[in-house]
Amino acid sequence: MASLLDRRVKQLEKDLREKGESPYYIPNGCKAIHGALGYSTCVLEVINQLRGLNLVLGYIVTACGTSGTQTGLILGTALYTQGEAKVLGMSVSRHKDELREKIKQNLGEVTGFLDLKQDVNSESITVYDNYVGEGYGIPSAAMKEAVRLVARKEGIILDPVYTGKAMAGLIDLIRKGQFEKDDVIVFLHTGGVAGLFAEGQMETFQE
Repeated sequence: MASLLDRRVKQLEKDLREKGESPYYIPNGCKAIHGALGYSTCVLEVINQLRGLNLVLGYIVTACGTSGTQTGLILGTALYTQGEAKVLGMSVSRHKDELREKIKQNLGEVTGFLDLKQDVNSESITVYDNYVGEGYGIPSAAMKEAVRLVARKEGIILDPVYTGKAMAGLIDLIRKGQFEKDDVIVFLHTGGVAGLFAEGQMETFQE
């Protein structure tokens, strides 16, 4: 069943067309195919930068909200690493099964658009949903620790909604021994620093 938002958008599009307008709907997170194409080339850029350092990409870690970013990164690793590099998505809102299904659908759409002959293996879709906390945009203790740790150790400012929770997930996996010492892991910082100053986060970070 379509959500209230989807139904409202369709009605608005219908109303505008009847008035002679040509509406173009950009959904939350952008259209999956557009985001995927952009982030697939992000993988190529990462590979080229690592090559200059004599390093080989092992993992890319990213926050996963509407799934477009992770879709593109998986496409990019399939195109430019033959699937050797792995993409790990850290959900910030939804159950991992829902996101995996969405990413699978997105990959089908984008590979069809590009007329790619090879299928992107759906087994390559890895999403963790145990770092969401109480819900989307709600601060978690692990997120707070991650934001403070990375700021103090690296001078990099993460945001509380996306990259903070994604980094919390990466830190936890490292502590649990998920990776080998020589693994090359790239954390994708997608921005969102302004979120630190949102009213809902002030109490958490005002110090």
